[in-house]
Amino acid sequence: MKISSVKEYTDFSSQIRWLILSRAVFGVVLIISSLVLSLKENLSFFSQPFLSLYKIAACILVLSIAYLFHLARFDKKLFLAYFQTIADTFIVTAIVL
Repeated sequence: MKISSVKEYTDFSSQIRWLILSRAVFGVVLIISSLVLSLKENLSFFSQPFLSLYKIAACILVLSIAYLFHLARFDKKLFLAYFQTIADTFIVTAIVL
């Protein structure tokens, strides 16, 4: 492997890592904001809209852990990037619904 391709490979891995970590932060922010909103509106912790958001946020956090595991163990970084893009599309659609 050439030196420039090694640098590009590590830069790409670093970019994917930042994407994964920012997604995990978004999941935590989604949980916290849902909790604050449910408390502010005097709604139950288990009311349907909030329960769905908690499930989606938990899915985001589990996927982030799986992505980090995949990033550390396997070499198919481009496949991981494509898979994350597709999964994020479904997650955003679920949040909007």
